[in-house]
Amino acid sequence: MKSFFNNNSSPVPEEIRRFLKRSSLEKVRIISIAILLIAFTNDKECLEKYGSVLMPFSVFIIAAAVLFLIGSTLMLKKGNFPQRTVDIFSTTFWCILCIGIVPFIVFDSFVRPFPINMTMLLLCFMMLPVTEKKRASFIFGSFTVSNLILASVGRPSTSYIITLLVICAMGYMFSRHIHVNYLAMITKLTEETRTDYLTLAANRKGGFERSRSTLALCKRHRQICAFYMIDIDFFKAYNDAFGHYMGDNALVNVSRIIQDVFARKSDIVFRYGGEEFAVCASVDSLDTVTYLAEKLRRAVENAMIEAGDKSVSDNLTVSIGATAYVPAKTNELVDETFMFSMADMALYEAKQAGRNRVIVKYASDYTNK
Repeated sequence: MKSFFNNNSSPVPEEIRRFLKRSSLEKVRIISIAILLIAFTNDKECLEKYGSVLMPFSVFIIAAAVLFLIGSTLMLKKGNFPQRTVDIFSTTFWCILCIGIVPFIVFDSFVRPFPINMTMLLLCFMMLPVTEKKRASFIFGSFTVSNLILASVGRPSTSYIITLLVICAMGYMFSRHIHVNYLAMITKLTEETRTDYLTLAANRKGGFERSRSTLALCKRHRQICAFYMIDIDFFKAYNDAFGHYMGDNALVNVSRIIQDVFARKSDIVFRYGGEEFAVCASVDSLDTVTYLAEKLRRAVENAMIEAGDKSVSDNLTVSIGATAYVPAKTNELVDETFMFSMADMALYEAKQAGRNRVIVKYASDYTNK
């Protein structure tokens, strides 16, 4: 089924997508095995009374379980199927499961005081990764109503109906508990693996992933996307003069200043490595690209952090290289790696020109050469 963990504000990393795809196939395989066990151990009393009706459905659901067991096993072994194929495969499985078990649920209400087959199907439903409250309420509400309608055919006792309602309610609560906690765990682990431990900004891997999404959105909506590379001037001299503990504090302070300047939720600030930071942000004009870079440079200088090497300034400073994707002017095939490399070339020029300055070079300047 389509992953319920995807959302626009927090892109799911590729390895998590692969895990969810594999998890979807593993669920199909596990439930297929469970169906075979249930089918071969079904109530003899029910089969004796309604065997002529149930037998074709039993054969159908057993054959489907075998086919999906084989299919999911082969897909897991090969492991390179596209997400769309997995979605179609999983959705088909769930549809066949629901259709195939209908007669067993109906005949439960005739011969049993307990809705055993409905409970088995509910346990399968609880494996669906439904995390949104409205969606979960709709799915389990529909499940409850459908089973009440099916059970009404056999005119079951009041206790049977109460049991059915209680079990469905418990299934809903357990599903919410399991999958909401599961999503929270994935989100937490994702954030931790994409966050720089010292500065609490994104790390290089997380920054590049989010920058890829931002650039793609800017291309789609024909917006300017700015890229910045920021280097703390003479940071080795700062560490030599004040020690690594103070150096770490300086990195944290500079990171906070960068995040104050690029404070929008859509702005991406990350630690590129060592004393280098990078930023990706959508902007409204080319003037804004330069304005934000200069604003950041002044903000760091005005923070009054004493410099280790005072050949440029008495206070700690930064050099900034900037570039931007400009619709209709920049090659549409450029990616975030290329754009950051262009910003890094501009940063190199800023350092060569004396540091504590901003150099802005646009990607079109390089691609046209």
